[in-house]
Amino acid sequence: MDTDNDDISFDQPRQEVPPASGLPTLPPPSPGAQPPVPSLPLFTSHEGPPTAMVVPAGTAGKRGKGRVIGGLVAVVALVGAGGFAISKIVAGSDGGAANPTEVGTRLMDALSAEDALGAVDLLLPGERDMMRQPLIDIVDNLKRLEIADSSATLDKVGGLDIAFANLQVDSIETNVDDVVDIRITAVSTTSVDGETVPIGQLLIDEAFGGDRPEMDGEQQESDVDWKLATVKRDGRWYLSAFYSIAENARAGGDDIPASALVARGADTPEGAVQAIFDAVGDLDLEALIAALNPDETEALQRYAPMFLDDAQDGLDDQEITLGFSDIKFSVTGDGDRRTVAVDGFKMNAAFNGDEVTVESNGGCMVVTSDDTTTDSCEGGSSADTAITALGLDDSDDVQALIQTVQDAFDDMGPVGITVRQVDGKWFVSPVGTAADTLLAVLEAVDRGELTDMIDGAKKVFESL
Repeated sequence: MDTDNDDISFDQPRQEVPPASGLPTLPPPSPGAQPPVPSLPLFTSHEGPPTAMVVPAGTAGKRGKGRVIGGLVAVVALVGAGGFAISKIVAGSDGGAANPTEVGTRLMDALSAEDALGAVDLLLPGERDMMRQPLIDIVDNLKRLEIADSSATLDKVGGLDIAFANLQVDSIETNVDDVVDIRITAVSTTSVDGETVPIGQLLIDEAFGGDRPEMDGEQQESDVDWKLATVKRDGRWYLSAFYSIAENARAGGDDIPASALVARGADTPEGAVQAIFDAVGDLDLEALIAALNPDETEALQRYAPMFLDDAQDGLDDQEITLGFSDIKFSVTGDGDRRTVAVDGFKMNAAFNGDEVTVESNGGCMVVTSDDTTTDSCEGGSSADTAITALGLDDSDDVQALIQTVQDAFDDMGPVGITVRQVDGKWFVSPVGTAADTLLAVLEAVDRGELTDMIDGAKKVFESL
């Protein structure tokens, strides 16, 4: 095993450190609270391609359904939580470190030196590349809308200083050679300089009455205890957010599978989305996981053999049938990233003897259950229906706000399912879909439209 298992510990003077330039796992701890990531180990990936082979059914250890669901929820939560902020990557850099403990010490050195690129360089390449451009675009839009100040940067969150002392990094071997956990302990000291926090003028005007708020606080000292995961790839060791979640869910229980579930892509962008419909219709968890972008879900595909049998058995025990037909797609974009819109479909479902049919076409949704049919395009929009139900249909302020929102998003770009091409095949990208949807919302409005919506909402609340 190509791993240096010597524990590394050293004391270092307190230095000002930014909050890891957008790294969600390293925010300053609140007084008396546990650090935000002790229970979220960063994982590593196996050496070589992440999709080596399919583990035959029955070879994975059985796990309880509660832990299965908990692990999946944790993965989804981290995917929704984010990743590392990146402004640029050193071209041609191999990244990573020589061994797991070096990953930990280099991470903390980078944070202590306010070196965002040093921290980014340690990420597993697939995760690093997945987050880079969306984060850059999100920050740019926040500055354009003046939610964030023009001084905001992904390299450093202004106004927040963190110092570490009594730092120690220990490596913890697993049952496989390419995944090693590390435990980082230290004492952190945090402080806030309110004058340099990059609050945008829109927030100052709309949330703070035009005056910059006082945000200076006393220094806060907290214990740091982070369990992260490192992964070996092509002879180098990297941090991995998603492997860390999987390691946390495993909690030293069943062995890490030696090989991953094979990712199975499609020949076309729309074929990738069709594979998701087929897997859902067949209630086939293995096919569903295999259709996801391996750059984003490598850890899920690696750990899937641990819980797949139990989870599939749980689904098979349910009296559920699903069927999809008349699916219509439209594809936009170019290169290795496309957006697939689902323009229409028909679904027939049955659960415990109850049957329902759902048809989507032209923006309308028709739901038939027993002898009752509901058409979303009849009787006004869903927003109008909700407003009437709340007794607000005669409010001029409410109607004005609805019109303001509709006008603001009239030019919103296409929103659909993001698919990526990996090694010549197309896969659905869950993180990419979430990021692209958020960007489409941000890019659809300007500062004036956002101000109008805020003012309209204020009038509605005042009238209520």
